[in-house]
Amino acid sequence: FLSQKNFIVILIASIFGVISPSGNEIGPFMVIEQSALSSVTPETNRTMILAWYNLFGSFSSAIGALLCGFIMHYYQTNYNYSILAACRIVLS
Repeated sequence: FLSQKNFIVILIASIFGVISPSGNEIGPFMVIEQSALSSVTPETNRTMILAWYNLFGSFSSAIGALLCGFIMHYYQTNYNYSILAACRIVLS
């Protein structure tokens, strides 16, 4: 994404890639991860393990989004970067 300036190329890569606009994993790997986790977990603990799995995933997404926001704000206020330039810093 950083090397491309053509919007159409970025759009096509985003549509066909496993990029989630909501921060949650919605791609094909989530099903594989959850089924693998279920197969190695005892039946009595399965609900608790999957709940912790989802909690850690959501918490990690929130921390990552917060950190990206802080980094962008830092570059915009201290180095007068534009929003686009700050986004490129975060994505690199």
